[in-house]
Amino acid sequence: MQINPYKRIYLLVLLSVMFTLFFWGGPDLYSPRSLKYFWNLGHIIFFALLPLFFVPSLRRSHSDKYAIICILIGTLVMGIIIEFLQSDQNGRIRDLGDIVRNIIGVLFYWAFLSPFRKHLIKSRILLVQGLLIVLLFLQLAPIAKARSLG
Repeated sequence: MQINPYKRIYLLVLLSVMFTLFFWGGPDLYSPRSLKYFWNLGHIIFFALLPLFFVPSLRRSHSDKYAIICILIGTLVMGIIIEFLQSDQNGRIRDLGDIVRNIIGVLFYWAFLSPFRKHLIKSRILLVQGLLIVLLFLQLAPIAKARSLG
């Protein structure tokens, strides 16, 4: 998926704003649980969009498999670094769930947006897409539960 230069600039600005929100802003200790759970979905969105910015250059110089492995390893490393940096801030704690949401985001990119999916067997990609939708609903379930509890 090739992005024109203007959309790349908008994407870069959006990703930059989202990245800063990992460290500043967000719900505090007194925010409703539903807001806290909703805020966590930002990890999925950010890491589903981030590869759109990097994949075109990776694909020019490397194979598709190498690119997806780099993206997964980069996501894991970046997620661990973010969690360690966040834990130094007031009211923030390390959350393994955030790293899982990061990986879900990258897998969403891979299954729904990436050019890599065109090289896979249709039934397998549909299976992965279905599993990711189930994972997304599992991430949404706490929001609905927290909302119903008040």
